[in-house]
Amino acid sequence: MSRIVEFFKNDHIQMALATGASIIILAFVFKRVLHVELSNFEDYLPGIAFVAWEVAHGKHPDSWWGRPTPWIILCFLITAAVIARRVWLT
Repeated sequence: MSRIVEFFKNDHIQMALATGASIIILAFVFKRVLHVELSNFEDYLPGIAFVAWEVAHGKHPDSWWGRPTPWIILCFLITAAVIARRVWLT
């Protein structure tokens, strides 16, 4: 059991799971709920947040911006903003 816990404590795993979940949420909402096509740029935004975290984590792993938690929150906020933009502005 501790191997599984250690696996999910890894910063890279946490960020990858959040990014993947965001992309899946975007795909589901746009395909099944809104019935519109998702643009490539909007689909790339959670991945761009992941790359930004990788850069921050590589340069300053012990600082607050090198930790995955603020970036995970940002990733889900980006997802919510993309969905909200399509719901209310188009």
